[in-house]
Amino acid sequence: LSIFRIVQEQIHNIIKHADASHVSISIDLSKQFIDMEISDNGKGFNPKEVSRGVGLANIRNRAEFHGGISHVSSAPGEGCNLSVYIPRACCQLLLFD
Repeated sequence: LSIFRIVQEQIHNIIKHADASHVSISIDLSKQFIDMEISDNGKGFNPKEVSRGVGLANIRNRAEFHGGISHVSSAPGEGCNLSVYIPRACCQLLLFD
């Protein structure tokens, strides 16, 4: 559910702020991690100048709740890339090999 909510939140952010025409979502399962990347070709932003809104805080909190991390990479005119890494051990009961 947390992975779904993270994707949902970032898609909402993209629709609301990015003015993007393309979005890419990648979720990879390794033996140790769930690696998720959500990228867009929108207008981007400077993460140091934009206050961390509720949406990005929700994403960060969901990842940290599961022992993971999130990272936002963006620049004006360069789109945005959200990376989320969650240890798979916390989710073993939910994922099938």
